[in-house]
Amino acid sequence: MNPLVTVVTPTLPRPKLLIERCIPSVWAQTYSPIEHLVIFDGLNPVGRMQLADLGYTPLGVGGRRLVECGRRWGGVGHAARAAGAWLARGEWIAYLDDDNEFLPGHVEAMVGEAERANVPLVCTAWRMPDGQTWGWAPPGTNRTDSSSFLHHRDLLKVSSWQPADGYAADGALIDRWIAAGVAWSFLQEPTLVYHGARGGAPE
Repeated sequence: MNPLVTVVTPTLPRPKLLIERCIPSVWAQTYSPIEHLVIFDGLNPVGRMQLADLGYTPLGVGGRRLVECGRRWGGVGHAARAAGAWLARGEWIAYLDDDNEFLPGHVEAMVGEAERANVPLVCTAWRMPDGQTWGWAPPGTNRTDSSSFLHHRDLLKVSSWQPADGYAADGALIDRWIAAGVAWSFLQEPTLVYHGARGGAPE
């Protein structure tokens, strides 16, 4: 049986992107089992009702789980990612911003590479809407986006998200893991589409 993968999605009050782009790409994955953990950064009654219609509840029945944070952490969502990482039930954890989308084979390719290379961290290139490919090896600051890596949950014992790192929190986290000797692998073929507003520049 495949190990459970948790996909953590931090989101702000913009349910259209979440519901029309992000969520369908998670449930179109060729891999199973998956838990999709959506973290609302702040209370969002309207979004709560919309996600409830899609089966997302605090209990996570059917792998669709919703958590609301009582206050807005604001900004780029790394505090919400940190909360999601620690709440994840999966052996493996991936992240997907609410405005990005996985290609259907993303999770399967990432877990497969982790098993093939026997590493706890896998990063991937991503595709821009205009067809360009971004993402570089070695992974880390200015080379990795938060939606472009998967890690074993035990890496959180080595180092976890530090929201004080701001926009660079994803790259800084990977920098700390690699500095601690964590082995990694990189997929050159893009497995996700990045729709971020900052021109594709990694954080």
